[in-house]
Amino acid sequence: MAPTPEFTASIKAMRDDAAGWAGVAAVLNLAAGAASTLHLTKKEWSFVADDVGLDSTYEQIRSTCERLLREGDTNIGALSNMLTTVANAYETNDEKASSDYAKIWVPKR
Repeated sequence: MAPTPEFTASIKAMRDDAAGWAGVAAVLNLAAGAASTLHLTKKEWSFVADDVGLDSTYEQIRSTCERLLREGDTNIGALSNMLTTVANAYETNDEKASSDYAKIWVPKR
Protein backbone atom coordinates (compact mmCIF):
# COMPACT_ATOMS: atom_id res chain seq x y z
CA MET A 1 0.00 0.00 0.00
CA ALA A 2 1.66 3.22 -1.14
CA PRO A 3 1.42 6.36 0.96
CA THR A 4 -1.36 8.76 0.03
CA PRO A 5 -0.40 11.95 -1.84
CA GLU A 6 -1.34 13.98 1.26
CA PHE A 7 0.97 11.89 3.44
CA THR A 8 3.81 12.18 0.95
CA ALA A 9 3.23 15.94 0.73
CA SER A 10 3.31 16.19 4.54
CA ILE A 11 6.67 14.41 4.70
CA LYS A 12 7.97 16.71 1.96
CA ALA A 13 6.68 19.73 3.92
CA MET A 14 8.54 18.52 7.01
CA ARG A 15 11.72 18.12 5.00
CA ASP A 16 11.25 21.57 3.43
CA ASP A 17 10.71 23.08 6.89
CA ALA A 18 13.81 21.30 8.18
CA ALA A 19 15.85 22.74 5.30
CA GLY A 20 14.48 26.22 6.00
CA TRP A 21 15.35 26.01 9.69
CA ALA A 22 18.81 24.67 8.82
CA GLY A 23 19.29 27.82 6.73
CA VAL A 24 18.25 30.01 9.68
CA ALA A 25 20.72 28.15 11.92
CA ALA A 26 23.50 28.71 9.38
CA VAL A 27 22.79 32.45 9.31
CA LEU A 28 22.81 32.58 13.12
CA ASN A 29 26.13 30.74 13.10
CA LEU A 30 27.61 33.27 10.66
CA ALA A 31 26.32 36.15 12.78
CA ALA A 32 27.81 34.60 15.94
CA GLY A 33 31.14 34.26 14.15
CA ALA A 34 30.99 37.91 13.14
CA ALA A 35 30.08 38.97 16.69
CA SER A 36 33.06 37.02 18.04
CA THR A 37 35.42 39.29 16.06
CA LEU A 38 33.99 42.61 17.26
CA HIS A 39 36.35 43.06 20.21
CA LEU A 40 37.58 46.58 20.89
CA THR A 41 40.75 47.31 22.86
CA LYS A 42 41.32 50.26 25.17
CA LYS A 43 43.31 52.08 22.50
CA GLU A 44 40.25 51.96 20.20
CA TRP A 45 38.17 53.83 22.81
CA SER A 46 38.65 57.35 24.04
CA PHE A 47 40.08 57.80 27.53
CA VAL A 48 36.59 58.72 28.78
CA ALA A 49 35.18 55.32 27.78
CA ASP A 50 37.47 53.62 30.27
CA ASP A 51 36.62 56.12 33.00
CA VAL A 52 32.87 55.55 32.69
CA GLY A 53 33.08 51.80 32.01
CA LEU A 54 31.88 51.96 28.42
CA ASP A 55 34.48 49.47 27.26
CA SER A 56 33.37 46.80 29.74
CA THR A 57 29.69 47.50 29.02
CA TYR A 58 30.33 47.11 25.30
CA GLU A 59 32.12 43.80 25.89
CA GLN A 60 29.22 42.52 28.02
CA ILE A 61 26.74 43.40 25.27
CA ARG A 62 28.96 41.94 22.53
CA SER A 63 29.52 38.67 24.40
CA THR A 64 25.81 38.39 25.26
CA CYS A 65 24.87 38.85 21.59
CA GLU A 66 27.42 36.24 20.55
CA ARG A 67 26.15 33.78 23.18
CA LEU A 68 22.51 34.28 22.18
CA LEU A 69 23.33 33.83 18.50
CA ARG A 70 25.22 30.61 19.26
CA GLU A 71 22.33 29.34 21.41
CA GLY A 72 19.93 30.18 18.59
CA ASP A 73 22.11 28.29 16.12
CA THR A 74 22.21 25.26 18.44
CA ASN A 75 18.48 25.25 19.19
CA ILE A 76 17.28 25.98 15.65
CA GLY A 77 19.74 23.40 14.32
CA ALA A 78 18.29 20.85 16.75
CA LEU A 79 14.78 21.71 15.56
CA SER A 80 15.85 21.16 11.95
CA ASN A 81 17.44 17.82 12.83
CA MET A 82 14.34 16.73 14.76
CA LEU A 83 12.06 17.54 11.82
CA THR A 84 14.28 15.45 9.56
CA THR A 85 14.28 12.61 12.10
CA VAL A 86 10.47 12.71 12.37
CA ALA A 87 10.06 12.74 8.58
CA ASN A 88 12.40 9.76 8.31
CA ALA A 89 10.53 7.92 11.07
CA TYR A 90 7.14 8.53 9.44
CA GLU A 91 8.44 7.39 6.09
CA THR A 92 10.12 4.28 7.51
CA ASN A 93 7.17 3.36 9.73
CA ASP A 94 4.67 3.83 6.91
CA GLU A 95 6.68 1.63 4.57
CA LYS A 96 7.17 -1.00 7.29
CA ALA A 97 3.50 -0.95 8.30
CA SER A 98 2.44 -1.24 4.67
CA SER A 99 4.77 -4.20 4.17
CA ASP A 100 3.67 -5.87 7.42
CA TYR A 101 -0.05 -5.48 6.66
CA ALA A 102 0.41 -6.75 3.12
CA LYS A 103 1.72 -10.03 4.57
CA ILE A 104 -1.20 -10.34 7.01
CA TRP A 105 -4.21 -9.41 4.98
CA VAL A 106 -4.88 -9.14 1.29
CA PRO A 107 -8.36 -7.85 0.44
CA LYS A 108 -10.45 -9.84 -2.02
CA ARG A 109 -11.16 -8.09 -5.25
